[in-house]
Amino acid sequence: MKKAIIAILVCVNAALLVALILGKGAPQAHAYPGSVMPNNTIMITGQIRDDEDAVYIIDMATERLAAFEFQGKGAAKRLRALGSRDLKIDLK
Repeated sequence: MKKAIIAILVCVNAALLVALILGKGAPQAHAYPGSVMPNNTIMITGQIRDDEDAVYIIDMATERLAAFEFQGKGAAKRLRALGSRDLKIDLK
């Protein structure tokens, strides 16, 4: 009985190893046309530090990027402006 269980577990492990090798690698990021908001802006979320999140807003009309940081925890969380950049100058 023990040998049968060990044989089954070895087979399951081998099947999982084959699935990992043949499976897809890292997931790919995709941009969708729906991500551009009606007022011609794009919002992107990101992580600044371990427990601090940020929102980046790109205004496509003026080609400017603005960054905002979430500070605090729970209901006391507030949004603080970090700054903005002119992408026309940065991408020359």
